[in-house]
Amino acid sequence: MNHNFEYKASGNIVFYPKKYSNKAWSILNCEVGIIEYYGYWMEKMFDIKLQKPKHGAHITVIREEQIEDSIYDSLWEKDQNKEIQFDYSNKIQTNGEHFWLPIKCDELLDIRGSMGLVKKGRFSLHMTVGRLRNIDMEWFDLDYFNYINGYYDK
Repeated sequence: MNHNFEYKASGNIVFYPKKYSNKAWSILNCEVGIIEYYGYWMEKMFDIKLQKPKHGAHITVIREEQIEDSIYDSLWEKDQNKEIQFDYSNKIQTNGEHFWLPIKCDELLDIRGSMGLVKKGRFSLHMTVGRLRNIDMEWFDLDYFNYINGYYDK
């Protein structure tokens, strides 16, 4: 799918302490209005009510990855709560359970790279709009979700 990253927003980066796990976590907290807006339209257009993400509107930068403590701590001190601009596409994507907006942000990828991580993690940068509360497998129709994925290309 071709994405036009024509929408701009910003958020504040948060690095979580590694005291509960020896793996690192970092997210970019974003304006909740973004996911509320797209959640509203998912319900209005497709009759799909989504459960909002547990951590609110955010982009995951580091997801349970092993990073040397000294590198993680130095970036935490330097970048904690830093405002970062990003571009996003309004073309909602889904795997049938989760629904998200694709994100483009070189600065977040550079932060990953500066920690010795591959710039693109397990998942590409995205903002989760929500997920289905309970998937009823009798109702579940993958063709319907493929339709949603291709809806914006018409």
